[in-house]
Amino acid sequence: MKAEEYIIWSSLLNSSKEWHFRVPFADIDTGKVVYHACYLRYFDQARTEWFRAHYISLAKMIEELDTAWIVCQTDISYHSPSHFDETLTITTSLSRQQHARFVFTQIVSCDGKPRVSAHISMATVSVTTLKPVRPPSLHSAMKCNSSFR
Repeated sequence: MKAEEYIIWSSLLNSSKEWHFRVPFADIDTGKVVYHACYLRYFDQARTEWFRAHYISLAKMIEELDTAWIVCQTDISYHSPSHFDETLTITTSLSRQQHARFVFTQIVSCDGKPRVSAHISMATVSVTTLKPVRPPSLHSAMKCNSSFR
């Protein structure tokens, strides 16, 4: 990847997207709180919304650029429980970029109080070989998603 392509990706550093949703009953465990693993799914959906907000289609990147984003590391801290029917806000921001690895900071909150926070590291792989590849240029990633414009 050319240096200017990293600069373009780095232009998205610290850009945030909020995603709001109500906790479904299916996500509650016997302790009447959100089961801890459900937050991984919430984070995944919120990251997808972050990409969409930046006109990047993950599905089209797979189809047109043979590139997929995979989670390669998670660091999660649980601060307080969430409950059925609460409206949660997940704030997602790209906090770091190191070569082909991108780190997202994600915070689940309710009424402005943090419930769970995470740093999720992602990398790009070839869909064909499942081996690491350089991420496509931001221009290429956005170009394959003209349907969002």
